[in-house]
Amino acid sequence: MKEFLRKSMMFGLGLAAMTREKAENIADELIKKGEMTHQEKKEAVETIIEKSQEMRDELSAKIEEMISHALVRLDVPSKKDLQVLEERLLKLEEAVKE
Repeated sequence: MKEFLRKSMMFGLGLAAMTREKAENIADELIKKGEMTHQEKKEAVETIIEKSQEMRDELSAKIEEMISHALVRLDVPSKKDLQVLEERLLKLEEAVKE
């Protein structure tokens, strides 16, 4: 199961890294093999680029989610938590000066 997840993730990363040039090269190879026509190329390239962008967006969101969960599990204070503490510290410093 772990290996399947790793391979799936690597496939997703590969698709997410797909550039227009790479997509066009793949389409050109398929045309040479007779598996695609020149008319189908434009649509296929656009579809690949769209899917690539979707994968990048999904991957980015998933990474953000995983990092957020890890920070919560590790009990790392948020930026907001630190700002609240800084404000309290400033108030205490002012009170001590008086």
